[in-house]
Parts: sequence; structure tokens; C-alpha cells
Amino acid sequence: MGNTVGEYRDIKKLVCDLKVAAIDAMMRGYASEYGFTVGDSYYYKKVDSANGWESDVEVRVMLPNSKGEGGGEVVAPSYMGHVRHSSDVLDDYSDRFSECRSKIDKIVSPWIDLINPYSAKFQNAINNYRKGVVAKLSTVPVKGFDSKGLTGDGTDEGAVDILATKPGNMRRYHDGMMSNAASLQGATMNAFRESFLGTMPSIISNLAVLTHIHGETLTAEQLFFKQVRKKVVEAIEGATEAFEKAPGGDISFDMVLNILLWGCAALSLPFGGEGATVASIVGGVGNLTLTAVKDVRAEKKHYEADTYDGIMDELRKAFKDINSNLKKGEQRIEDNLAANLKAVLGDRDNKDFKTASFHLLPALIRDTAGQTKMDRNAVDQLTIGDGVTGGYMSDIAADLESAAKTLCGISMQDLIQRDEEVGIRHGVGPSSTFADLREVIYELLIDLKWRVDEGNVNLRAAMHDFEEQDAQSQQLMDRITSNIEQGSGMNPWDRKHPQKLETLRPNTGQEAIG
Repeated sequence: MGNTVGEYRDIKKLVCDLKVAAIDAMMRGYASEYGFTVGDSYYYKKVDSANGWESDVEVRVMLPNSKGEGGGEVVAPSYMGHVRHSSDVLDDYSDRFSECRSKIDKIVSPWIDLINPYSAKFQNAINNYRKGVVAKLSTVPVKGFDSKGLTGDGTDEGAVDILATKPGNMRRYHDGMMSNAASLQGATMNAFRESFLGTMPSIISNLAVLTHIHGETLTAEQLFFKQVRKKVVEAIEGATEAFEKAPGGDISFDMVLNILLWGCAALSLPFGGEGATVASIVGGVGNLTLTAVKDVRAEKKHYEADTYDGIMDELRKAFKDINSNLKKGEQRIEDNLAANLKAVLGDRDNKDFKTASFHLLPALIRDTAGQTKMDRNAVDQLTIGDGVTGGYMSDIAADLESAAKTLCGISMQDLIQRDEEVGIRHGVGPSSTFADLREVIYELLIDLKWRVDEGNVNLRAAMHDFEEQDAQSQQLMDRITSNIEQGSGMNPWDRKHPQKLETLRPNTGQEAIG
């Protein structure tokens, strides 16, 4: 079919028009009980009278109303005994009208109240994810589709417009942290700097990439449903036009199924453009898998029939094709999320800071014996700052917590839930796997926040011990390292019991700050 006239917001009226056109086509049909002409108030046709010498009898049947409701009553002649051949006319067509409406309802009803991908709620969720999660963790601009007014059909230039969300302050924190870390010298400080301070930026960078992949699945779903709504309208309008021409004539309509095309294109964005399939991850996990875009092609479907029953079958087929295309797209998202979830969970086996990709391993400063250099100002800049600059570890921890809290409030299911017949997973699409990965990321962020805070306290206690070198300062160090060894209490690898911020074990406390 060519350009559609209707909009999805008018879907209920379009369905009403479809029902009227379908009933009209049925009444015009070739079967002996049909063959009616559509008038202003009635369907009508002339049939032989019951006796041979009287004029032909005009049979009139009530039209449905403009909504396709009602109608079907034979109103003339007053009794069917006037008609010679009873097979030419039914006593009442109401049941046939109801059957027609029921067939259409069965086909289109699951598609009537689709989610609104243009809603502020949907776009706010995408924006909040990009700005409040990915940008908080990222040191580079966060790229994503500019979906304002976007149809996603591949015909308007807006479909390739990209927004770049400005990153937060993480690069400044990282640079400041590493600049001051250079002032810490000695065997213990070298180990702490390499395994903890030096590893932290790569862990956060990997989490930024992971959240970017995860978040853009929302954009993919948004584009899917922008396109699905267009295709629903196209199918209804195409069938309506075909019914209006039936029976006979050149009756057909075309539909380009490109739902999959643009939704999967959205998934490629974090990696530099169309066709990119993997993201670069530092550490032992290697590359995160991503759905390839380059193999996706738009599919042109042709629907043709010249009878009422044939067009009804083609309408049913058109919606089956729409759903099949949507299912393929959502399955790609599901597979992508599942593969990335598996990759992240696999990081639990990486017990060395050189191979761990998503979790920061403990780096304990047990004592400061043999340290050659510890600079008080550098430690202050790393930990609490001077009121104007510094406090980099504290700032990192705060942004990690902020990103985690924002992430926790974003639900795919709230955005995409629809009739259970539409798409995959009985109406919730890939939202369950989205939620599973969200919980893992959340727990990784919160655990990391706890470890950064604890490392902050550990470093300040080490500074105090370096200056004092007494039993009391060593006792404090022992208590801090014991706390770190016990861990945060947050276990991202345990998928049976999702955890929240309040389940964290307490940090050692600020008494270590001297």
C-alpha cells in the first residue's frame, strides 16, 4: 500500500471503517444469498416474486451504522413469503454481520491499545537512562537516536539523526585521582595504586559500555512500536480499500515490513555506527556480544484477493506477518540481553584485578611499614578534598550511587506491556531479561560504591598510620582491612535474591579520617 492517510491515534475509527467495508463486501458477494447493492439506508436487490405474475420483489436489509454496529434485519418485503426462492435471501443477516465483526475483532483487537512510543513517559525513561546512568559513568559522549518526531521507517532523514549526551564528571575524577596517586610511593602504595586506583577507571568504563548497551534496548523497543503502529494502520487501510473494491477487480495491497530494521539499528549505536557488533571491554570477559545490523533487510509483503473471504484471509496473514517481524526483533533484543547477562555473570570467576572486568577486587593497605613516600595533600585530594578541589574517590562513590538509584527506577515492562498475543513473552517482550541484567548492574554499582568508600577510609587510615606509627593507628588499620575482607554484603552473582542499597554492610566509618 502507498502512504497511509490515517494515524494510529484514530485506530478505533479505522477499525469501524474496516467493519463497514467488510460487511458491504460480504453483502455484494457472488453467493446466491448476497448480490446486494449498497444504498444510502439499505442493502437492496430484486428477486423473483412468489407468484409468477407479480413484479419482482425488492429485498431491503438494514445497513450497519457508521461504527459497523447493528444492521442485518430484513425490512422489506414484510415477510419472506413474497420471495420465490428462499435460497436467494436469508430471513435475517444479523448473525452474518456479527460473525464478520467477530472475525475482524479477533484479528485486530490485540493491536488496538498498543503502547505509545511517542509518550513523554517512554522518552523520559530513555533520557533518564542516558543522562542519569550512562553519562554519569562515561568519559565520552553518549550516542543515541534522536527520536523526536521519528517514524523509524527508513524514509525520513530523522531516522539517522544521533544525539550525543554530554558525559558527567567521571573523566575529571579519574584524572585527578591518578594524578595525585603518583605521589604515593613504596611497595604497599604501589600495589594499592595499581590494583585499586588504577583498575577503578577501567571497571567504571566497562560498566558505562554495559549500561549503554542495556539502555539502548529501550530505544530499540521504542522504534519497534513506532513502526508496528504504522504497519497496523497500513494493514487496516489496505484491507479496507480492498473490501471496498470487492468482489472482483484489481484488489491488492503492499506493506514494507521494516520493523526489525530500525529497532536493531538502535542497538548498534553504542559502538560507532551501523554494522558494529561488539563492544570493547577491558579485562577477562572479552567482547560483549551485540546484535548485528548489517544483515537486516526490509521485507516487502504483497497481499491479494478478490473476494470477501479471500481479503479476510489476507488481513489475517498481514497481522501475522507484522507479529512475526516484531517477534524476530524482540527476540534479537532478548538474545542480546541474555548474552550480555551471561558474559557479566561470567566475570565472577575472574579473581585477579588484571582480568576482572566489572567488579573491583579488594586492595588492602594493612600497614605502612617500608613506605618511602605518602603525601598528606595528595591523600586529601584523593579522599575528602580541600573544599575547592579534590575528594575524587568520594565524588566517584557518589556518582556510582546516583547512577544505581536512577537505574533502579527504570522498567522496560512498564513501557512496553501489551496484549499477550503481540510480540514475545506473552505481552511483556524482553522486559524480564532486561530486569535481570538491570539488577546485576545495579548490584555491581552499589558494591563498587561500597568498595570505593572503604578504600577511601583505608587510604586515610594509612596516611594516619604513616604519620603516627603507633599501636592505635595499626589497630584502626586492622579493623578497616577486616571489614573490607568481609565484603559489602552485596552479591551481584546471586540471581535468587535481588538486593538493595539498604542491605549493604556498613562502611568502617569516618573515624579513620585524621
